[in-house]
Amino acid sequence: MKFALLTLHVKDMDKSLAFYHELLEMPIVRRQPLGPGKELVFLGQDGDVNLELIPAEGDTVFSGFSAGFVVEDLAAVKERLAAHGYPVKREFSPNPSLILSFLDGPDGEEIELIKYL
Repeated sequence: MKFALLTLHVKDMDKSLAFYHELLEMPIVRRQPLGPGKELVFLGQDGDVNLELIPAEGDTVFSGFSAGFVVEDLAAVKERLAAHGYPVKREFSPNPSLILSFLDGPDGEEIELIKYL
């Protein structure tokens, strides 16, 4: 079995795309229309785990998970996110070869930035 998809129900598709596509620089794999003014958006790399953004119905938001992203330049990513209102809330190094930084995404989901040293 291969983990292939993480679905996130979002309140504001434009805000979520700005966060994941523009700030975290995840490429858009594809868009799938759902009906008038609604669409699914898949981000990531072909053949890799994709993040599926789907519009939440009403005020319903599903959370309770941490989405982890490996980054090359942790300082640059943290600076870019903080400049757009997404500061790191906690950070620690469980061992000498790893740094984990945590912040809240646009819908309150926990985002984990993973830097291998």
